[in-house]
Amino acid sequence: MVTKSLMIKRGEIWITSLRASHRHTGGYVVVITSNLLSDLPGKIIVPLSVWKSEYEHVPWKIKVSPASWNGLMKISAADACLVSSLSAARFNAKIGFVTAEELERIIEAVRMVIGLDC
Repeated sequence: MVTKSLMIKRGEIWITSLRASHRHTGGYVVVITSNLLSDLPGKIIVPLSVWKSEYEHVPWKIKVSPASWNGLMKISAADACLVSSLSAARFNAKIGFVTAEELERIIEAVRMVIGLDC
């Protein structure tokens, strides 16, 4: 039997049940966990929020525009400062995926936030 944890892949956008402490809209997240760790019950995620023009020069907010492959209805911001772990049980529905370029930009923003680019 395939568990939900194995079905959640890097680069996918999911609707989740995030705790109220996360500042985002709709519980949308981008999964950044390596697919090599797909059997783990938790996933590393970057929440999406509504894009604001003032984020244009904020390096940890990565713009993700609506497209047929990602399922988003509004321009969104992947907020690398809110990177966290989330149980696979809180993942409700996959809506799409980010492009390889968007994923790379999100990963680079997370690296910057946690100091790996120092």
